[in-house]
Amino acid sequence: MQDVIEVNGETYTKQKPAGAKKIFVLPSGFVFVGQERDDGDGMITITQCHNVRKWDKGGLGGLTMGAKSSPATLDKSSDITVSESNIIFRAEISDDWSEI
Repeated sequence: MQDVIEVNGETYTKQKPAGAKKIFVLPSGFVFVGQERDDGDGMITITQCHNVRKWDKGGLGGLTMGAKSSPATLDKSSDITVSESNIIFRAEISDDWSEI
């Protein structure tokens, strides 16, 4: 199966589905929560994205346990595309993370 097709002179690229929900730590202390989609060429898009503006206890380990137990302040964001090399680390979290 091809990842790229051309129809009537227009080129379309098949996008890979987003994976499990994760916390992403980026340079300058930016922290985002969302699903990771591999766009190829070393780029990923964080979909269904929220910026974690602050959390009050537990450090990053506590943040992985749940948004409400931290407690965390989340700001809805548009999808964010970043270079794989700019991800300091990522941690997989449960799908109901924002409710815990």
